[in-house]
Amino acid sequence: MSLTMPVREFLDWKARQSQRFAFDGFQPVAMTGMCKRQVR
Repeated sequence: MSLTMPVREFLDWKARQSQRFAFDGFQPVAMTGMCKRQVR
């Protein structure tokens, strides 16, 4: 069983989601809407 998600599969999955996600190289990561610059 693979614990990683191929990029193409992530992009297809992401297109069907209502929330924003990024790909960390292994799995989808929910985005908060803030970047590091905004947190400082």
